[in-house]
Amino acid sequence: PQAGLLLGSRECVAMARAHPLYRALRADKLRLVALEATLRLFLHPEALAASHPTVAMLSATRAELLARATALAQRLAGLAAVKAGRVVISVEDAGDAVGAGSLPTVELPGVAVRLASTQLEAGELARRLRAGAVPVFTTVADGAVHLHARTLLPGDDADIARALESALVPS
Repeated sequence: PQAGLLLGSRECVAMARAHPLYRALRADKLRLVALEATLRLFLHPEALAASHPTVAMLSATRAELLARATALAQRLAGLAAVKAGRVVISVEDAGDAVGAGSLPTVELPGVAVRLASTQLEAGELARRLRAGAVPVFTTVADGAVHLHARTLLPGDDADIARALESALVPS
């Protein structure tokens, strides 16, 4: 869950609790239980990447990212549209945004699968991928769509392949 914790002197916390918005913004029991479960994961940092997807994404090595991107590119290379030359696929280095809210300007070095359509403008391909039965979120840069390996979960390859096939069907 996403939550904030208020820490400070007794007086400052008391002032916040006395504010009229306190009742509207306080966490309910379900959120507190979810927050506790999430925080308990951090008691075992050695296993954190295996149990917390965000930590796994942030701590992935370049070798892991390259392996994910290469596997996805190979999967996509088998699609009819790729074989017909309607999409050119490559694997390249990319900057991965850490997060818009807490770290809006921080990038990690990453790897992405680059999709360059010979028939669709990159923005249109990205829009079609987002609008599919399973939405696929990408970035668009340099006239191509980029699928960042850092954000891929196990099993995503099949969904992405289906989404790309659907996105490339002439409308």
